[in-house]
Amino acid sequence: MEETRQKVILAILDGWGVAPPNKSNAIAQARTPNTDEIEQNYFALSLQASSMAVGLPWGEEGNSEVGHMNMGAGRIIYQYHPRITEAIRDASFFKNEALLNALSHVKHYNSTLHIMGLVSCGTVHSSLDHAYGLIELAKKNNVKKFAMHAFTDGKNCAPNEGARLIIELEKRLADFEQRKVSSVVGRLYAMDRNRDWESTRVAYELLVNGVGNKIDNAPKYIEEQYKIGKNDFDIDPAVIGNGPRIGENDAVVFFNFREDSARQLTRVFVESDFDKFARVKINNLFFVTMTAYAQNLPVSVVFPPPIIENHLTEVLSENNLKQLHVAESEKYAHITYFFNGANERSYPGEDRKLLMSEGGPYYDKKPQMRAYDLTQIIIENIDAYDFLLINYANADIVGHTGNFESTVKAVEAVDANIGSLMQITKTVGAVLIISSDHGNAEEMYDTKTGEKKIRHTKNPVPFYIVGKGFENKSKTALFEQEPKGMLADIAPTILD
Repeated sequence: MEETRQKVILAILDGWGVAPPNKSNAIAQARTPNTDEIEQNYFALSLQASSMAVGLPWGEEGNSEVGHMNMGAGRIIYQYHPRITEAIRDASFFKNEALLNALSHVKHYNSTLHIMGLVSCGTVHSSLDHAYGLIELAKKNNVKKFAMHAFTDGKNCAPNEGARLIIELEKRLADFEQRKVSSVVGRLYAMDRNRDWESTRVAYELLVNGVGNKIDNAPKYIEEQYKIGKNDFDIDPAVIGNGPRIGENDAVVFFNFREDSARQLTRVFVESDFDKFARVKINNLFFVTMTAYAQNLPVSVVFPPPIIENHLTEVLSENNLKQLHVAESEKYAHITYFFNGANERSYPGEDRKLLMSEGGPYYDKKPQMRAYDLTQIIIENIDAYDFLLINYANADIVGHTGNFESTVKAVEAVDANIGSLMQITKTVGAVLIISSDHGNAEEMYDTKTGEKKIRHTKNPVPFYIVGKGFENKSKTALFEQEPKGMLADIAPTILD
């Protein structure tokens, strides 16, 4: 008997977690007739999407990078954060060849070691413990010229934590001649991943040419920025005192471990043929990245990526199945690089469709983002592919703004598009699998204090299967059920 295969659509509702329906739950407060129908009438359960279930330390929130990597790999992938932290604990960090070579470089040229990265209470893109490890490394090796450049968060951490965190950071700099951070700027500028090269230029000009506000006290300056309506996300660039700038013969260590938001700024420094804006390439700059931000970048890497074989994309390709991966630019790296096991290559039979995100960086002004356009791509191409992957960024990206009303609209836009996917699924006899990489929009503020929550959550995420044979009347809401799996279970389910 000839084996029959059904087309499978995997829809990832980024930032869509499972939680009790209260006033801070934008998903529960939204009108979601399509996902409500699915939960009540089709196969539905919840999956663990945080902590050790996705290879993160116990009690840590999930994130998009980790979620997509676990989904695509079909197994738990232990992440950079615990890997680097363990290296600091067992002291192998202080013997790392890439780091020691950077120290040798600045000693040989009597130049400056620059440390730069996201200063955050979260651990999605970086860890302050890793910055502290680098400071300790510099002390142990008697580095004389040292500069710290701080990028404030406001997205994966409370929006006004930057001033406090820099006070703590500067306590660690007391043994250096430069006892204060040398510069400060919001991640809006330093960590753009949406090809907004003007934002990246602002960060580069600060770090290299000292273009920014001239200040004496970074925490005080940040507090003043709060008073004029800024938060850590969009702190204007500032140079503290005579803080060293990155120049000839210096070394830089970029301590972010998450790749996608560190690529653009790194490219400006290291690519000889960089052409996105005018800049003079710095001679003899020794550039180190904590992880491999992209293939073929001329940098030294402290922690190379793990080799992840037999991930879903690779297995489908080896079986001559055609697949289409679709997302807007805010999540494009996730449905390609991360979903494909931290691998940038496109596999035979794998096609990709990218739509540029519109309305950023403050996406609450356009909460529907590109959801409708992405869905149309799936509808127009479903006949040509065996597996179609789509990411809806709305609940996560708009949720990060802290705008509750806009996040409700974002959720409603996603639900409307799920309705369209349901229709095409029924028309062609496909199977629609719906899940999420982590929570966010289901906890928008603290119900006791009213304080906004703009970071990810530790909540489980939904897992639905829509299609003939998967009808299942449920009387128990997902938030009342215990999770019955983890993100790593999705790929084997698709293959089954």
